[in-house]
Amino acid sequence: MKHKTSTRRQKADTVLVDHRNIVGIDIGKRKHAATAISLKGAVLASLNVFENNKAGVDLLEREVLIPATGRSKPFIAMEATGTYWNALHDELQRRGYDGVVLNPIQTNTHGQKKFGKRKQTRLIRK
Repeated sequence: MKHKTSTRRQKADTVLVDHRNIVGIDIGKRKHAATAISLKGAVLASLNVFENNKAGVDLLEREVLIPATGRSKPFIAMEATGTYWNALHDELQRRGYDGVVLNPIQTNTHGQKKFGKRKQTRLIRK
């Protein structure tokens, strides 16, 4: 009797990342925020606010990117908010970091599909 061997298929929307840690950057008009996590989901470093200038990128590198560097530089994912991400993206590439720029509309839609819509709670006044 032959047994079928099942193969697992990767979902088309899954991004494969090698052994590197991941840094997520939330882009704002003048200020950004970043968090570094391991592939197991442990928070390695976090920076609540850094400015969109050279001093801010230096702070990001010192407080988040260097602590998140394991065997190689971390993989960076940042949100494409307007054009505010361009300068940071270019500077990080110049410093040797690579990653992806994500469309916030697509990530929001994907999150709603995967995790469900958030339920709004109503305030009841007496």
